[in-house]
Amino acid sequence: GDDSPSHALAAGPAGLPAESKAKTSFSLDVWWRHFPTQLPRVHGYQVAAMNGGIYFFVPACVIFFTLVSELVGEKESKRRVGMRTMGLKNAAFWLAWSVHAGVLSLVSALLLTACGWAAGFEFFTNSHWLVPPTLFTFFNWAFSALAFLVSALVRSQRTAQSIAYTLCLIGFVFQVILCSAYGKLIDLLYGNVADWVVAVRWLLSLYPAFHLSKAFYAVAELSSSEIDVAAGHVTKGPGFHWDDLWVTKEIKFFGMDIHDPAPAQAFGFLLANMLIFGVLALYLDAVLAGDQGTPAHPCFCIGISRS
Repeated sequence: GDDSPSHALAAGPAGLPAESKAKTSFSLDVWWRHFPTQLPRVHGYQVAAMNGGIYFFVPACVIFFTLVSELVGEKESKRRVGMRTMGLKNAAFWLAWSVHAGVLSLVSALLLTACGWAAGFEFFTNSHWLVPPTLFTFFNWAFSALAFLVSALVRSQRTAQSIAYTLCLIGFVFQVILCSAYGKLIDLLYGNVADWVVAVRWLLSLYPAFHLSKAFYAVAELSSSEIDVAAGHVTKGPGFHWDDLWVTKEIKFFGMDIHDPAPAQAFGFLLANMLIFGVLALYLDAVLAGDQGTPAHPCFCIGISRS
């Protein structure tokens, strides 16, 4: 045969002569892996941390709309007149509705917390287990008291439904604005600002969703992964503990010194909102004409009665 170098190179492995091919053995180990790809810079980002103040506002709107509609519906159908005929007083009426609203609020908060845990949102899984349900329960209670107040001012169920729907819609749009950029607009209200801004902040203290947003982003800042725009990546929070509820925050934002109160203050304001709206609802229900019988004197609380 032809013993030329080209024939030997073609016939034998690794350039060995053709006649030695049958006497040679070798092994070949192969490893393989996917082509390496870099993780996105926003890997680990959770939308609940940025927009939770908007989305978690919605369940309370459902409770608000339901309570307003049902309370005014009872007023329109004169059911309380029958209740008074049987010897029951207004206190029994409001106690029953308060228990109903309180239980509904608690169940809603627990379901929302359970769904957040199931979805793996770090706001729920990386914070003290009692903080999320307590926050949502307090907010639902405050919003329920606001529903009582609205129902005391309206006499038609159809009108009440329109008002409740409009308030929920306006509230949702306002939450979109208030909760932008991890709620930084809320932080700006606590900086070295003009007197009129301070007045706006105190006016917002009567709006329960403002305190929901403030407390939510205070918890999310420590519990959730957030986008660090300056560093260009996502940073994971160390976790929110019970003691963090009482910690104030001093930060600089756009060159402004900001004194951010402790998250516990927002929880306290929610309870205060509940009491304020509840007392106003009871007062207006007593002095305005309705199905509760003869309206009381505006100063009935100091012992003055209608002649």
